[in-house]
Amino acid sequence: MSTWHIQEIAAELYTARSNAEVIPEKLSDRYPKMTLDDAYTIQADLVKLYQEKGYTPTGYKIGFASKALIRKFGLSTVGWANVYDQTVHYFADSSSTFSLAGTIAPKIEPEIVFKLKEPLTTGSQDAAAVLAASEWYALGFEIVDCVFPNWGFKPVDFVATVGFHIALLVGEPQKIEAANIPALVEQLETFKLKLSKNGKVVAEGAGKNVYGNPALCLGELAEAMARQAGSPTLVAGDVITSGTISDPQLILPGEEWVAEVSGLDLPILSAKFS
Repeated sequence: MSTWHIQEIAAELYTARSNAEVIPEKLSDRYPKMTLDDAYTIQADLVKLYQEKGYTPTGYKIGFASKALIRKFGLSTVGWANVYDQTVHYFADSSSTFSLAGTIAPKIEPEIVFKLKEPLTTGSQDAAAVLAASEWYALGFEIVDCVFPNWGFKPVDFVATVGFHIALLVGEPQKIEAANIPALVEQLETFKLKLSKNGKVVAEGAGKNVYGNPALCLGELAEAMARQAGSPTLVAGDVITSGTISDPQLILPGEEWVAEVSGLDLPILSAKFS
């Protein structure tokens, strides 16, 4: 794709997101030959537009974190996009509220969030090594929103539109201690999650849904970035959300959502939406 097209598409996506406007035709339909490399180039231009408006990248979100999704979409690895200081919120108690103003059809995704204390690049297909490079982990809600009708998209649409990221709501972080890493590797693979809306369980999931283990998914992100020319690398201080544990759920103002895990030492995460 020409630079002109890339800049034009990035500007269109930025305007649609800023104004909560639906783009009637997916990029993958409009540009059927668009590649993932094209989409990441558009994403980079879109990130520049956010930075010009004062947004500061502070880490990444992982998409297509399920091996089943990777197979379904014919991909070779996970996808990614930035999260920002302005979109990462730490929810310390059950009274925390997030506004859905300016969204189209937002969804909630319960995820395991990590913060790195060391760079993470290649050789990361070892969950214990990934955890050793991480400062803490937490339960989080990623809020995503799609500018295309009825949540229709293909991988290039996801990548170009910065992974549909709106916000990351992070629960109480738990420090990772070296002595606890062996047990934590197993727990991240085997833990269970229940997601409730207004007191009723609406979805369930497990750690193994996220690339077999959320820590391995983070390692795969590092490997994928290293394989792609011109991509960023994971550095100390990055906050990374590792992919949804259950099916994403549509959310509306007035709802309260609660994520509770068993088999992993993480407190309940609750968020109210207005």
